[in-house]
Parts: sequence; structure tokens; C-alpha cells
Amino acid sequence: ARWTVGSVRRQLPPHYELRTRPDGLHEIDLPSALGPADVNAWTLSNIATYRGHFIAATETATVQTSLDNFAARFDDAFVANVSSALLWFSGKDLLAGLRGWLADRDVENAGAFRALLRDWIIAHPERALELFPEWRGVRDVVRA
Repeated sequence: ARWTVGSVRRQLPPHYELRTRPDGLHEIDLPSALGPADVNAWTLSNIATYRGHFIAATETATVQTSLDNFAARFDDAFVANVSSALLWFSGKDLLAGLRGWLADRDVENAGAFRALLRDWIIAHPERALELFPEWRGVRDVVRA
């Protein structure tokens, strides 16, 4: 579901794509035709184009197809593959999946676990860099 919602969201134009002047005009220029019919036609067309992106991206059939496709992709074999899970699922989802494991270790929730990890990394920065060589690489690039 999160992948579907994210896919839909990526298809929607951000607020700045709702244009406030016709194409080809500089910031302060006015269009050559400023009569009521011209202004109304441009306004309605501009809004309809912007709105069309939302309608197409949020059509029930389109959303259902996306849900079905992700459900088919994320089958048991896929989610059992560690590389696939780490690549495709967010940290929030992965931490939520650890709920039982955390409870068995008397860790209250994913947020508390994240805080424990953060505190350990702060207390042991060199060991963290040994465990995560890509972090060492980032550190080296930033220091260069």
C-alpha cells in the first residue's frame, strides 16, 4: 500500500506546476489577448490540465492495478530475500517488522531501538565505521 501511495504521489504535480501565466511569457509580461473570453479560456484550460494529472493518477482502476502489481511482486520468496527487503522496504517498515524480536529483548518499540542504536554509534564511532565501511567512505569524502 505504501508503494502504491508513493507511486501515485510521484505522479502528482507539485504546487508550482500550476502555472500563473501562459507559456513563453517573461515574469512580468502580459499576454497579448486580455479580453474576458481569452482570460477565461486560458484559466479554465490551465486548471483543467493541472487537475487532469490528479484525476489520471488517482483513478480507482489505476490504483488497484498498482496495488495488485506490488502485491504480486512482494510475494513470500521476495520478502524472504534479505537483499530485496533491504532494497525495497523503508526503515520504518523494517523496524515495524522487528516488533516481536524487540519485545523478546525488552525493547519497548522501534523508536526506543533506534535511540539505542544512535546512542551506541555516538559512544563507539570508530567501531561503527568498522561495521559500516560505506559510512567510513562517506566520512572520507566529506573530509577530503
